[in-house]
Amino acid sequence: MKLFISISGYLLAYKCLKDNKQAYGPFVKSKMIRLLIPYILVLLLYNDPLKFILNIPGYENPFTVLIDQLLGTNCAHLWYLPCLFFLLIISYPILTWAGKNLWKHIILVVVFLGVNYFSGRFPRI
Repeated sequence: MKLFISISGYLLAYKCLKDNKQAYGPFVKSKMIRLLIPYILVLLLYNDPLKFILNIPGYENPFTVLIDQLLGTNCAHLWYLPCLFFLLIISYPILTWAGKNLWKHIILVVVFLGVNYFSGRFPRI
């Protein structure tokens, strides 16, 4: 799953970079509008009211729940939206650096596979 999400974020950034050469600032702004605004709206208008109505444990303090959701620690089934946003933000400058150089792209794939392999090998801090 980690590899799939990483590749999808990388390929989406590649597609955006290939289609139109946007500056980094407007790129981040457009992706924030397309990914994070729907994330926040669905959390506030659907997810939270439903969990408060159903008395789901852990939703007693709305302020704590909101902070956890904005940090991405308690975002239920919407975890992929902030994840995809941050992968896009990270991938865009990397792809700009790689350009059309095939060897740089091969190096990036090897690095990403290595990160994926070793990411589950170390304990969390």
